[in-house]
This record gives sequence, structure tokens and C-alpha cells, in this order.
Amino acid sequence: MLNAAKNNSLSPVSLVAVRVLLLLVVVLCLSQTRVWGFGVTPQPASGVFESVTPSSIGENYDGCPYDVSDSLLAAKTGAGAESKMVTVLGSGRDVSAYAGKPGFNVLDMSKVPEAEWARTNAEWLNAAMRRGDDLWLVTDPVKHTQLMQQLGKESYYLNLELPMLEEFGASAVPKFAP
Repeated sequence: MLNAAKNNSLSPVSLVAVRVLLLLVVVLCLSQTRVWGFGVTPQPASGVFESVTPSSIGENYDGCPYDVSDSLLAAKTGAGAESKMVTVLGSGRDVSAYAGKPGFNVLDMSKVPEAEWARTNAEWLNAAMRRGDDLWLVTDPVKHTQLMQQLGKESYYLNLELPMLEEFGASAVPKFAP
């Protein structure tokens, strides 16, 4: 009986053939499927700031509503709540006068990693628009554009917030001095 069991086992040549066949199946099949779900996402070099344009952030707020009610940002800002507030848009210096005042929604980026600023800003503004907040512009866009050009700097107010308002047709009340 013992010898019968040994005679039914595969020979070393058969084992090699089975392994090669399995390897071929795996190689041929995996290259055509996305079972693993890994994708290559281009990342900027560490410490490199890429300027934000409406087209570069389009995936954050294009056509369909972007539900941020389950994000950490929503928990901080109350995005799931229906309480309407006044969302204040402008330069960091100008909006700081409204920070911490009841009824005013001012984005606090102090604890957000720089790599997350554009996404966080877009989610915050989208949540405010979905909630139906009154939107105040407290920084003159023309003067701020001139200042940023003189300093050679980028501005989320100019390159992200104002284009989002325009794209969604949201109206904002100018509250800056002429």
C-alpha cells in the first residue's frame, strides 16, 4: 500500500511544469486586471509648492455635490448641521478679525499640513455653500492680486475660493473698503 501512494505522486518534472503554468497564468492575467486597486499618483517633491489653479483642483468640487459630512473637517465646522452662518473669505490677515466670533465661519489652517491646504479649503468652502451660508468677501480681489504679484506669491483666496464661487454661481457680498 505504501508503494501505491508513492507511485501516484507527481514527478519533479511534472511539478516544474505545473509551477511554470501557474506563473504564466498569473503574469498574463494580472497585467490585464485591476484587482489590486493600486494606482500611481504623481506627487510633488518634498517641500515643493505647486500653484493651485481652478483646473488643478477641479476634481475636488466638479459637477456633482461633494459630501464632506463624514470628514474630520465637517466635525470641526459642523458641516452636517443645517445652521446657516456667515462664511468669511479673504486674506488670512483680513479674515482673522472674524475668527472665533459666534455665527462666523472662518477657516483655521493652523493645524492642517501644508500638503492638505487646497483640499481642506475646497471642502470647507463647498460645505459652506451647501449649507447656504452668506458669503462675505473681506479682501479686495483687485488689490490682493496686485499685492500677490508684487510679492511673487500664490493665494488660495484668488486661485481657489473665488474660482469656486464663480464656477458654482455663488453670490458673495463685498465687505471690503473701496
